[in-house]
Amino acid sequence: MLTGCIVRIAVPRPANRIHVFALLALIFLFTGIVITALFWVPAGKLKNSSELSPATTLEGLLTNGKTVFVSPEYIPLIPAAQRSAMISPGEAALAMKSASEFLKLNRKHRFTHILLSGSPSSRPLLDSLSSTPLWVLTNVEPWGYLFASPGAPTWTLPPRSILEKKYPGAKERTLWMIGTAGNLAAIHHWEEAGQLLDEAEQSRCFPSLVLGARSSIAASQGRWQEALTLSRQALAKDSSNSSARQTLVRSLIECNRTDEALDEARALTNGNGEDQQSLFLLARAANASASNTEEIEALEKLTALARSDGQPLGVILTYLGQANAKMGRRGEALRAFQLAVVSPELSTQQRAMIREIMDHIMVDEKSSTTLPDVTPEALPGHSR
Repeated sequence: MLTGCIVRIAVPRPANRIHVFALLALIFLFTGIVITALFWVPAGKLKNSSELSPATTLEGLLTNGKTVFVSPEYIPLIPAAQRSAMISPGEAALAMKSASEFLKLNRKHRFTHILLSGSPSSRPLLDSLSSTPLWVLTNVEPWGYLFASPGAPTWTLPPRSILEKKYPGAKERTLWMIGTAGNLAAIHHWEEAGQLLDEAEQSRCFPSLVLGARSSIAASQGRWQEALTLSRQALAKDSSNSSARQTLVRSLIECNRTDEALDEARALTNGNGEDQQSLFLLARAANASASNTEEIEALEKLTALARSDGQPLGVILTYLGQANAKMGRRGEALRAFQLAVVSPELSTQQRAMIREIMDHIMVDEKSSTTLPDVTPEALPGHSR
């Protein structure tokens, strides 16, 4: 899910070492995370509909004796009597982060189907499954994705007549289209996503959500000015559309309108109660506007929130270490990098790059491997 590229940024040494040097930094691209998160929101509006919930699909699979891997957030949908024989939420969460851990579980349980949510936590496993011939995508819904063993029919966009029969209500059908379009966009099925949004627009039921979806797809394809225009149009129709505001923040940053981006990011966190997506965008906007203290505060909150939710921390801690290094806060930077470098979701190359950063900011040219171990509690914000 996360890829890295190398850039060079100027970072001051602390006061007792007054000079500026080039620091290798990891910048992780998070487009995939944002796309997935944006479009999972409309699906949440459908959770009370049995037809649009994964519960119906899951029940059908289990009734037929299938062995199913399920995203942790959907495990509670499994009847208690059957749940005890399946993997635990902890095992599922670990497998979601690591393809190797999933393969270990698969060798043990021999899954016939994989049911993934559309949430950001599904992204690493989703990307892995989408790039292998060992699994076939058989269904895409607002709630997420269903994969099966080879030989199963590959998913295709259902005809409008079938959708109208299954979802006769225009509002419910439109929300299904928007949510499914988002999940299709997340796996780069652009044509099908566009078809669904065209049909959703014709219903005139949720114009702000449709415009917000279009703006995020434009952003994911690098059409930033178009994404900016569409997200503003979406917000003009519904100022509470947080998905559109997220895209607006990203677009403003890419269009180098950094002060506007920071203002919008602040509004986003105020309106969303500081969720992970909003805090990440606030940190990004603050970085672009050189609001260093605000960037660090946002990243500290994000670290605490991600830890409490059991989410991978490597990327966030790398950003936090980098932000502290720019401020000359050597100790805080090293603590963040120490925890980042042992994060299991990062590659060997990424860990080596983080270690190089650490060696650059060590005192007296010592190796960063000489540092004493730290725990997450050593970081600010751990108790939030």
